[in-house]
Amino acid sequence: MDCHRIPRRIAITIDSSSSEEEHKPKHKEPCCTDRMKNRDESDIDCGGFNCPKCQDMKKCTSPNDCLSDVCINNTCIPSPSCLDRIRNQDESDIDCGGLSCPKCQNMKSCTSSNDCLSNVCINSTCIRKYYTVLSFHTTRFCVTSASPSCQDQIKNQDETDIDCGGRSCQKCQDTKTCNVACDCLSDVCIKNKCIPSPSCQDQIKNQDETDVDCGGSICPKCNNGKACNTSVDCLSDQCRVQFCQTCSLVSFENGDFESGTISDWTLGGGLRTSISSSEILPKYFLPGGQFYNYTIAMTHSSIVTNGSDPLLGDLMPGIVEGGQYSFRVEDLEKGGYASVISRKINNYFCLDIYFSWLAVLQNGNHSSNQSSLVIVQLDDFTTGESLILRRYDAGATGSGVDNRFQAKDDYFYTPAWQSEHLAIDNTRFGHNFTLTVLAADCEPSGHVGYLYLDS
Repeated sequence: MDCHRIPRRIAITIDSSSSEEEHKPKHKEPCCTDRMKNRDESDIDCGGFNCPKCQDMKKCTSPNDCLSDVCINNTCIPSPSCLDRIRNQDESDIDCGGLSCPKCQNMKSCTSSNDCLSNVCINSTCIRKYYTVLSFHTTRFCVTSASPSCQDQIKNQDETDIDCGGRSCQKCQDTKTCNVACDCLSDVCIKNKCIPSPSCQDQIKNQDETDVDCGGSICPKCNNGKACNTSVDCLSDQCRVQFCQTCSLVSFENGDFESGTISDWTLGGGLRTSISSSEILPKYFLPGGQFYNYTIAMTHSSIVTNGSDPLLGDLMPGIVEGGQYSFRVEDLEKGGYASVISRKINNYFCLDIYFSWLAVLQNGNHSSNQSSLVIVQLDDFTTGESLILRRYDAGATGSGVDNRFQAKDDYFYTPAWQSEHLAIDNTRFGHNFTLTVLAADCEPSGHVGYLYLDS
């Protein structure tokens, strides 16, 4: 509210028709220019919620009352500075030392050498370089000249860092500056820094380690996928192409079916109905697929023992490549069936995958999209890549097969086992791989397609 000075004399005219009470002078409301300390002011006409902040040395109840935002002992004082002749902020002495103010002269208080122009702080007092305190008293102390030492908090003599290193002083702690290994407690000086002694936990490939913190004569053996020089560097005791790996089975586990079972493999099957050969995918016939049929899956493929192929006889080799067993995907029964076998192996650390197959496709003089077919597929499941993909069909023109096949009457067949070898580089170590094989009759259902799988 604006205030005006009140005249010394006030003339009051009283209307005879009005009451005396109506014409008494009214009290003026308090304001910030009435030269009185009223309302919530902390001093006359300043402070509080309504009036301007107070100048230095005015009374205050909180920092909000002061222009300087500093209220001490109910008095506004100037903001701390390096010229206020008060030891405040983080000063080590009045207006010097700390992070904000200039360094202190000799004989001023200090908390570290950084507070002093001389860069020497002893017994909390800045002193000249190359002087050592002999006695210290509350009011005064004496100093005397002394030679450089290993306790003067100065890098002098032949020290490599402050009070350490060189021929005279103790060895330096880790991270301190050094010239040679002897300057360091760890006896390791690299790029003029003392670093910890090599260990099997320092996350550095040092000592005689073959990989970081493993291998060699000192550290533990390495896990699969780590670098090695010999088998003794590896937990698996197998070092191939300088990498640790586990390859007691060179191919997929039970890939040769020599257990006499399909352990670890998944079977699928169903009717191909009217699906074109080019549109058939193995996943359609595996469990969960749209054409999967449990009965067909369990009855149309089987383990087989050595012998000749029932349809091609001596035109093909024995139906087991090695050992006692192989697996036939789809059978010799006509009817538009499709069968699948699939095996996934996780965390694979070998450098090779091997498997072999024989195939028979009966040519019904159909188009490629109606003919019997086989699919052989090896995928890197981790990256989603197909590393081997072979699709063959018995189309009438013979364009659905390659030089792996020969023709006899109405059959396309492989006259020898087709060996697949996938060399895996170390960038795929630990990946998951899936081998999937499909064989299917022709779509009109009168001609067969089947395949033998072995390691």
